[in-house]
Amino acid sequence: MKKQRLTRGFDDSETWSLDDTIAKFIAPRLERFIEIYKDFVDDSQDHYVPKMEQALEAFKMYVNDEDLFDEENFNKMMEGLKAFAEIFPEIWW
Repeated sequence: MKKQRLTRGFDDSETWSLDDTIAKFIAPRLERFIEIYKDFVDDSQDHYVPKMEQALEAFKMYVNDEDLFDEENFNKMMEGLKAFAEIFPEIWW
């Protein structure tokens, strides 16, 4: 594992539940991005913030092991992931 981390930057254990690994990586970074973005965004770009927050909620639901067998929770999470796909090209400085 140590050798894998040194050569690749991650080890195979991160792929065992890649969905969790990705969600745990994205959630705190997206949360901070939103905080910073809100300080610099002008009103004409304001339409991105709700989608970013919706996406963040989806990742937090995943990380927090919300009951995704519940149809309402599952649908909310899926809508957030769709929102993430829509805003993905816009989350940069």
